[in-house]
This record gives sequence, structure tokens and C-alpha cells, in this order.
Amino acid sequence: MGLRDLFTVARLVTLLVMASATTGLVQTPGLSVPSANDSSSTSTILLKLETMELKLDTLEAIRNKIDRLDAKVETLNNAVLEKVKSAFTDLFTPKSCKKNGFLLYPSSAQYTVINNSEIPGLDTPLLCDTVTDGGGWIVIQRRYTGEVDFYRNWTSYKAGFGSLDNEFWFGNDNIYTITSTGRYELMVEIKYKGQSKFAKYDMFSIDGEEEKYKLH
Repeated sequence: MGLRDLFTVARLVTLLVMASATTGLVQTPGLSVPSANDSSSTSTILLKLETMELKLDTLEAIRNKIDRLDAKVETLNNAVLEKVKSAFTDLFTPKSCKKNGFLLYPSSAQYTVINNSEIPGLDTPLLCDTVTDGGGWIVIQRRYTGEVDFYRNWTSYKAGFGSLDNEFWFGNDNIYTITSTGRYELMVEIKYKGQSKFAKYDMFSIDGEEEKYKLH
């Protein structure tokens, strides 16, 4: 019952009692003229109802604010989790044969393929040697069974051929891109009839195609 309805009922009760008194009709049992105390009690009840309604509105506003804060906290938590996940991925996902060597060695296999994200301009995976001379080497050529034909033309050697999980040449353009980013060493390893020989060079780089991939 609303406040207006309560006042309306109170007015109707008073009018009915007055009509009964003036017309001589039998007074309806249970209906009486409100006293001053009754009016005071009604005002008190109405005041309490208004106070409760205000408190309910306040509680509703607080609950809505808490819901908004919970949503913000959840959003922040998700953002933090994504950053932590990204940090751990960057730390424990190898992106460089040399810098992330501790993640690759010891490995169950000598060679491991990683997705390069360190060498600018090189949009291709790398094959890492994790064993030879302490590991950390980028493999630019593998040839051990003769399954892949290495008698190729200029274009083939420029782009590269074969596959990293078999025999391949990494490509002159790719090798130029790698060696142009810093100082590199070169190791040539030859295995023949169970014997292994190698040659190691302290500096290795090649020029671009305009210089016919000149070796330094």
C-alpha cells in the first residue's frame, strides 16, 4: 500500500464514521474515529517507511557501485594475467638460437626449429644446433643423404630450398639479412665415413645480391 493509498483509507474511515453518527445508522464494528495518538502513530509509521525506502535506495546504489567495481577488478585481473602470460611466453619460448640457448639445451635432439622474432626482416623459422661447440648455432645448410638436389640456379640459391626437417639451403637473402644485423661466426662441419671434421671462422658475413653475395 502506498502513502497516498494509506491517507485515502484513513479519510474514508473518518467519513464513514461521521455519516453513521449523523444519520443514526448502526456503526460498523471495528471502525472508530482516530485519536491524536492514532494520528501520531500513523505519522511515525509513514516516517519509518520513508526512512526504509531511502535506505533501500542507498543500498541499491551501493550494490550497483560494488558491481561496477567488481567488473573493473575483473578487467584488471584479466589484463594482468595476459601480461604475465606474455612475459612467461617471451621468457620460456626460444626466439634466438644464441640468447635462448639455455632453453634449448640439453635437448632430446641436436636440432630444434624455433620461430624467429629477433632478427629484423627475417620472416622465417630458424633451425638451431643445440649441441655442436656448446650450441647456439643457426644452421644455414644441411646435406647428409643426397635426397635434395643442390645443383640449382641463382634464383634457387637466392631464395633457398629444401626443408628445415631434412636437407636444405637457407637462402642467400636470408643469410645476408642475418649477418647484416651483427657479428657472426661460421662453423663448417663435415662428416664422412664416421669421421667428423670442422673448420671455424671468427667472422662471417655476405653482401647483398647487388654485390653478388660476396663472402667476407
